[in-house]
Amino acid sequence: MDNKRYPKGKALTAHIRALLADIAASRGLTVWDIEYVRENGEMTLRVTIDKAGGVSLEECEGMHRASMAVIDADDRIAEVLFVMAPLTRHIRGAWEGRARP
Repeated sequence: MDNKRYPKGKALTAHIRALLADIAASRGLTVWDIEYVRENGEMTLRVTIDKAGGVSLEECEGMHRASMAVIDADDRIAEVLFVMAPLTRHIRGAWEGRARP
């Protein structure tokens, strides 16, 4: 790592969301939620994507592949990346008052 000041906590999550938002938008998707946690000794980034009509497995895979280039280029971001569609309508974004696409 170089001597740049890196964001932490919510600022890092916002930074990651900004990095991935353009990738998602170019694929007709929305970044719905980001969860950045330590699991089994590794930093794990869970990105939930959505769009009207739902998200296919192929869209999750495509978003994952495109996101890895960004994640790999930034050494302060997760060691493990999961991209997924919402499994339930009661996800954190809904609790934060955001409308679903």
